[in-house]
Amino acid sequence: MTSAELYSSLDLDEARNLLVDELAGRVQESENEVRIRVHFSGRPDCVWFYAHRDNHWVKEPRIINDPSLAVAVSELLSMLASRGKSDEVSIRRTKKIDLIDTDIQFDTDWLNTHRGPHLHSYVMGILFRDQHASEHDIRRSSRSNFQKRN
Repeated sequence: MTSAELYSSLDLDEARNLLVDELAGRVQESENEVRIRVHFSGRPDCVWFYAHRDNHWVKEPRIINDPSLAVAVSELLSMLASRGKSDEVSIRRTKKIDLIDTDIQFDTDWLNTHRGPHLHSYVMGILFRDQHASEHDIRRSSRSNFQKRN
């Protein structure tokens, strides 16, 4: 059974919205880094959120216990991490035997200019951008221009 068979498209949409809600909620205050831990018992079964405060990680009360939603969140985090670093966000993954930590760090300057009532939309835009928007990312744009010339 593939992971796509373990969740529906509604689970994926819910996972995307949940991730953006959690991230925007955490960074709205003063944080710029969030850890999302996916715990495995054969396959993803729960998701925990951590905030980075006073130089250490603090577990947040929100826990996702729905296995199909946990699988969808895990898939989204894997996809996001595969993109690497952009101008606005850096995503790193650390794998252990029974869990995967995904650390999402937003650029402080970017956050300072985008905090406010529309932060949720901005976070959704940088994490789940379309191809057209990706061409405006400075790193991707310079790589694309270099590849076009050669």
